[in-house]
Amino acid sequence: MAKKNKVWTLKDFEKEVQHLDPNTTPEEPAFKTGVLLLSALHVGANINRLTKFTGYPKDFVRDRVKRCRENGIFVGGEVVCGWFDENGGIAFWMDVLVADGLLAKRKTAVVAGV
Repeated sequence: MAKKNKVWTLKDFEKEVQHLDPNTTPEEPAFKTGVLLLSALHVGANINRLTKFTGYPKDFVRDRVKRCRENGIFVGGEVVCGWFDENGGIAFWMDVLVADGLLAKRKTAVVAGV
């Protein structure tokens, strides 16, 4: 019998963000942004699909998608990330900070205080 592919849910992504940082809570913007970025791997880097999947306010999603596009995290409908490399956890949280507008990527460097 063929093995079924896992169907990812919002709760799965919330658990993963909680696993990546047990100190973060669902009320924090960074938690929601982390869920949003992981969800984009599943539904694509599309404002409407992300809004529908997460249930987050469209303005919240739109702002983060815009910053991800401006900084090369989202290219077209795809997510460009190094989250699964050796230092993937660090790369993930750096991209969360970029999506939240606290950092910006410039070519290969990350610039703080933007």
